[in-house]
Amino acid sequence: MEIDDVQKGLISCLEELIEKDQFLLVHDVSERAISHRLGVYLTQYFIRFDVDCEYNSNIEADNGRKYIVFLKEQAEKLGLLRIKEVDEELIYRAVFPDIIVHKRGKNGSTNNTLIVEIKKTSSKIKNDYDLEKLKAYTSSDDENNLKYFIGAFVYIEAGNDKNGYTVEWYRDGIEYKT
Repeated sequence: MEIDDVQKGLISCLEELIEKDQFLLVHDVSERAISHRLGVYLTQYFIRFDVDCEYNSNIEADNGRKYIVFLKEQAEKLGLLRIKEVDEELIYRAVFPDIIVHKRGKNGSTNNTLIVEIKKTSSKIKNDYDLEKLKAYTSSDDENNLKYFIGAFVYIEAGNDKNGYTVEWYRDGIEYKT
């Protein structure tokens, strides 16, 4: 699948979400509910793939779960450093992506097609951690080897009657400009 096709698919599904599920956005329901509805539309668009919310399985990990790795300084900057990890060089964190488009039980960029992190405009939580996760998800770095083809950070209007969103794309561990 080409990058343009994946990007057009997500944008098309976001437009459908805004058209059909305005109630969820105006009434500022949970991010998980919004992610689920977007996942429904992505399922209809990416028919040869599985679409899952909060999916944390990784067949290549020793414990079978998704995780990403941060350098100690980076984890500290993001507020992720725990007291017992002060002497550690690398910090491991379990992750639960908001939405993924993939083939269950397979890894690599031809199977792990799209990974999406969603943030509502009404959220009080900073975007930094989500953006770092997207860099890690799309990186081919030895430690962060989930190798998603492309990642998207969706910042969606919620808690008001505006109809909008922005998308930042990530590829190969960095922001991808189209």
